[in-house]
Amino acid sequence: MSIETRPSVRPPIFILLFASRIALPLLLLFPLNSVVLADKVAAPKVGWVTAYWAGWARISPQEMPWKTYTHLCIFSATPDTRGGCKLAMGWNDRRVKAAVAEGHRNGVKVLLCVGGGGEGRNFVASTANAALRATLIKNTIALMKQYGFDGIDMDWEELQGKYAEYVALHKELRQELDKIKPRPLLTAAIANWMFNRTTAEIRRYTDQLNNMSYWTRAVKAGAVKSGAMDTADIAKDMQGLVDKGVPKEKLGVGIGLDYEERRAEVDCDPKACAAKCRFANDNGYGGVMIWAIEKDAKKFGGQYPCHQAISAFTPRAGGASTDKGK
Repeated sequence: MSIETRPSVRPPIFILLFASRIALPLLLLFPLNSVVLADKVAAPKVGWVTAYWAGWARISPQEMPWKTYTHLCIFSATPDTRGGCKLAMGWNDRRVKAAVAEGHRNGVKVLLCVGGGGEGRNFVASTANAALRATLIKNTIALMKQYGFDGIDMDWEELQGKYAEYVALHKELRQELDKIKPRPLLTAAIANWMFNRTTAEIRRYTDQLNNMSYWTRAVKAGAVKSGAMDTADIAKDMQGLVDKGVPKEKLGVGIGLDYEERRAEVDCDPKACAAKCRFANDNGYGGVMIWAIEKDAKKFGGQYPCHQAISAFTPRAGGASTDKGK
């Protein structure tokens, strides 16, 4: 019994030519290995994500959403009127050591924040002359070295007209830090209401200047859930600092998560956080800064959706924060 063989059927040559002329341009426009869904496109990364961990926020270091951060400021140590500097706000030796060690295990630079709202009187007294400033700087650096911090974040908010002393403190602190290897970072929390062309001179000595723009929106008021951006207010706030002489690449856009504050901060929603990150990227600012990190989990039942939104912009491998930061 023989098996019948059938001739192979091939399309006419003109059909093959026609198909190739269509397929080749399509492949050039949409290569197979680069086709992605719109909602999977990676967000552009910001230069940094610096966060503040206040001592009263009793979070285990192992539960921190580390993947969201590039830098973490331990808030805080406080100056006294004679140039002393000590841990405060609920921080102690054991907690600081654990926080710094876990931060470093996660590839995050950990900074010692000095000051905070309400510390203006002590700053004024401890910077009144060069000798007092030298004492404060010596004690601050000693505390930084004791715990293995990667640098210092200054948070002197109530200047009381002491603009020259404010600049001198940052300049002289930078000079002493430059004697240390590897070179420690120097950053500062700032705002338009405390900044002018004189105080903006600290840009020469600092690595980051993070704007406390916690009450300035990047989304439309009343439309936070939609994520509809309205950047007029945050653009004006940030441009005010640029106009005073601060370069954009050193400025961080502040994200405020404290919805329980007497004057509630405006960013405790994932879409509001993402909007500020996009604004920073779209307008050439250096990075973003987060205040009141613990309020994210408190508002959302132990989860960190605001951190997860920011993580998409964090310049780290992976770039996504897991639940509870683990």
